[in-house]
Amino acid sequence: MNFNWPLYLSPLLLILSLVFNKRHIRHFFAMSAGAVWCFLFLHWQGELEQSLFYFGIAMLAVNFFFMAHAISHLIIPLSDIERPLYNNYFSKLGRGNFKKLVAIGKFENKANGATLIKQGERNRLLFFVVDGSAVVLRDNQKIKTLKNGDIIGDISYISGNLASATVRSEVLSTFLVWKQDEVRELLRKNPGLLIEFNALLEKQISRKLIDNS
Repeated sequence: MNFNWPLYLSPLLLILSLVFNKRHIRHFFAMSAGAVWCFLFLHWQGELEQSLFYFGIAMLAVNFFFMAHAISHLIIPLSDIERPLYNNYFSKLGRGNFKKLVAIGKFENKANGATLIKQGERNRLLFFVVDGSAVVLRDNQKIKTLKNGDIIGDISYISGNLASATVRSEVLSTFLVWKQDEVRELLRKNPGLLIEFNALLEKQISRKLIDNS
């Protein structure tokens, strides 16, 4: 019996499914691997275990469902406000999850010098800098400037500690503002968004640590 390329194609497709970041592409390759398993069984059914066929069918079904789900999120329409925000900063999130996150927030304009977070006090908000900048002060000394795409309040959100610095709007700025408790509740109900949002926060905090070093 000569399996030739089909025998090696399925593992290759599975490996490819781990390489790509886009969910619909990952599930397409995994689904294709399942189809190859089914082909192998049907072509050599006298020489292969029947469990191989069931395994292929399961891979086809599961990954077809997840691929369809991922594609449906790709075609969810975005508003004129949401589109640049998603494309520039939140593209790692599924569109559906992104819209859920935006829905529980509120866009707010803050004047130059407006206090967002005060050092030593409990912070219950998260701010995403949509347009503008904010200055971070520790003991009234400027330590950094936050700009478009930065998240403010992420450290206190994760640690639950009092704010370690004061943050003020540096110019007239637009922020997407969330209540921390509402974010936690949304993430508790949406495990997929929880993973995506935590990855976003980790990237933000890593960048801040590098900037501070």
